[in-house]
Amino acid sequence: MKNILIPTDFSQNAKKATDYALSLFNEQDITITLLNVFYIPYASADVVYSYSDIANENVTQLFKHELERINKKFPDLKAKIKTSFHAGDVINVVCSIEKKEKIDLIVMGTQGASGLAEVFMGSRTTAMIKNVKTPVLAVPEQAQYKPAKRILFAAGEKLIGQKVNIAVLKEIANRNQSKIEALYVSDCDENKESIIQSIDGELNLNFGEIPCDLIVKDGLNVEKEIQKYAEQHPIDLMAMITSRGSIFHESVTKLVAMHTKLPLLVMHTNTKTD
Repeated sequence: MKNILIPTDFSQNAKKATDYALSLFNEQDITITLLNVFYIPYASADVVYSYSDIANENVTQLFKHELERINKKFPDLKAKIKTSFHAGDVINVVCSIEKKEKIDLIVMGTQGASGLAEVFMGSRTTAMIKNVKTPVLAVPEQAQYKPAKRILFAAGEKLIGQKVNIAVLKEIANRNQSKIEALYVSDCDENKESIIQSIDGELNLNFGEIPCDLIVKDGLNVEKEIQKYAEQHPIDLMAMITSRGSIFHESVTKLVAMHTKLPLLVMHTNTKTD
């Protein structure tokens, strides 16, 4: 992994995401781009130019303060930090940048526990995950960085026979000498054993020598079973695979709403694995 993109509005949530990313990926060969996107309201050309100049000056100062904060907090900083700001819609800008600059991971802060269940469905993080092809690491405001020794991976049928970009998850696991606990929640008995065998085969194929245990639980509510497991075990990071469809919203939203302290790595199906 070489390039990480962190959209920022300079809020505490965004700073939490930046700090988490730097703690996890503070290496000389990694470039982290802090991206600010500002909205210019519709107006005459003269007003737009004036607004853009003001925004430019303000964002430059905010980036200066943020870089000072980062250097103070990370005196042994090894990763290269770049800053970038654009006018427009944040989703469109990120989708353009992820392709042009070959972004490997997008890191975003999520809102605090209060009101999360109500507003997260329409939040920028959810919209980002839905629209980008790059894996997204959602970092809750209450998350505290610690090495990801135990990773809870929500395994399911989406893993079977799909092209999934799990390179980021494998890199995190290798960096931290992690153990991956792949949890499959079965909601029926039909073809259960066949599905379990297929998932186990995919896990062995994808993770190779990385320690990975398949845990099977019966239950009708996948999110609640994942929540229960995470609460009963010292999990440091959650990971899941999703497809960009309608079901995706509910799964991601429920998982993040339930876990206001655990970062969540979301990877997509139908993307290249190289």
